[in-house]
Amino acid sequence: MTPVEQKLHDARRRHDHEINVAAFAPNPPMDRRTCRKCRSTLTMAEVIEKHCIRCAEIVAEVRRDLL
Repeated sequence: MTPVEQKLHDARRRHDHEINVAAFAPNPPMDRRTCRKCRSTLTMAEVIEKHCIRCAEIVAEVRRDLL
């Protein structure tokens, strides 16, 4: 195996390992998957970012009304 082929092989194995780890990672508990303010279900991106987009939109609408 050439050095380039070895690097590609190693990169592919790392990628496959990361995908498998992500696929079998435990789900967050239910209390972390719902917004505490509006009680809506959070998307995975919202869970990762730790904020609710719907609450942010409500705050933006209220601010627009006040201006």
